[in-house]
Amino acid sequence: ALASDGRVVLGGSFSQVRANTALAGVMRFGVARVYADGSLDGTFSPDANGSIAAAAQLSDGSFVIGGTFTSVGGVTRNNLARISATGTVDPNFDPEPNASVSTVLLEPDQPYNKVIIGGAFTSLGSTGRTYIARILTDPADDGTPDPSFVQGTNGPVYALAPQQDPQHNGQIILGGEFTVVDGAAIQKAARMNADSTVDQSFAPQPDNDVYSIVLEPSDNAVIVGGAFSSITPVNANTSNSVPFVARLNATNGTLDTSFLPTPNGPVYAMQLQPGDQSLIIGGAFTNVLPGANTTTAAAQAGGLAVDANTGVIECAYLARFHTDGSFDATFNPEPNSTVKSLALDSAGDILAGGFFTSVQPAPN
Repeated sequence: ALASDGRVVLGGSFSQVRANTALAGVMRFGVARVYADGSLDGTFSPDANGSIAAAAQLSDGSFVIGGTFTSVGGVTRNNLARISATGTVDPNFDPEPNASVSTVLLEPDQPYNKVIIGGAFTSLGSTGRTYIARILTDPADDGTPDPSFVQGTNGPVYALAPQQDPQHNGQIILGGEFTVVDGAAIQKAARMNADSTVDQSFAPQPDNDVYSIVLEPSDNAVIVGGAFSSITPVNANTSNSVPFVARLNATNGTLDTSFLPTPNGPVYAMQLQPGDQSLIIGGAFTNVLPGANTTTAAAQAGGLAVDANTGVIECAYLARFHTDGSFDATFNPEPNSTVKSLALDSAGDILAGGFFTSVQPAPN
């Protein structure tokens, strides 16, 4: 999560942080804050006894963190907590989801934010909420579930994104492992109205889980990434082979068949870069097979191996595509293992987290 002052809150399953490989690690469990240059913020140490999967900053400077834990900063908190800008745990905010929280989305609601969470939980304290819930975060509240947002899914929710265009303002795109939303047979990707009822006009029906969602307002598009291999939109009644990442019409969920990055493994994280709206994807893939707009010569000029027979480009774990779906051969960080999380800082630089231990060194 990016703080408003440029610092970065990191969440994961780590037990130490160090600014570079020459320095000894400093103990930090699950959550830490670093400055823009990667150096540790020593004033922020709300250690968790488990892993942190999601974090977001509220308008008052505090952070909501979600994951799989039972205490933060020595205070009992199950899977969700609010931490002040100084790292202390909010004594009043205690929603108590009964299982893991995978994603946290802030909804602007002046003067305070409401928080929508998704995960594997089926209740918050004594209140039933299945896999998705909206929580009140006014300082006077203790994290009570919003009584106007009660519908859920029948399986875990891993990704949330708010639509803010005039036609869909207040609606939320969700992705996950579910096959039913608000009683309707809509699987893996769906749209909820502000009152948590499902919008059945948006039903792309991926055949496997969705882990990441980004919105492309300039093209009225929703881009989803995950473990799926095909999309069968209800409004089109045609199954399309679209492995791991797809661009959908934001109004009706139909597939943009001109956009086919085609990685060979799951996509866990995505970001759109400001300006040209290039799409960055991170995941467990080791190669991509972009559409006709990518030339073999361009990929080879970028130092990438290309199979002369199939056109497959060796590009592991992190890749960038132009808005027409063509591969950006100038972007080749080469992490040596899976990328699980991506963010863009205020300078437009890309922050990547995951299982890797090295990336390609910058050219001299």
